[in-house]
Amino acid sequence: MTFRLFGTGALLAAFLLVGCSDETQIHRTVKAVGAAKLRQESIASCGNEFPREGFVKIAEAAWPPSVRAFRPMSVWTEPDGVYLLLDTDASGERGVFVPRVITEKDPVCGPKLIHVKLDTGVYWYERKR
Repeated sequence: MTFRLFGTGALLAAFLLVGCSDETQIHRTVKAVGAAKLRQESIASCGNEFPREGFVKIAEAAWPPSVRAFRPMSVWTEPDGVYLLLDTDASGERGVFVPRVITEKDPVCGPKLIHVKLDTGVYWYERKR
């Protein structure tokens, strides 16, 4: 029983370290690139045009250096902003969200969509399936 608890605790600690490492790297990248620059370049990369519904994929050739710094799997716009997909699996997707408009309120969250502020106008997002 003690071994099982220790083994489970060690496994949980390993997951937390990996998660914290990824989170720290994202914060470092936002700081290195600059939130304002990321906002400006990511919005310019889509021609400052956002679909009324659905999404529009941004071709990799159009990704500016500030977006490339995150090494995204994909980049697209939705009516509310620009999404940089950094990770996806059966449970959902995670990445960086740059809202089209900065407001005093954080983006709307719900049971399937979570936003965590990284800097002014830049958020970590998690969308569950």
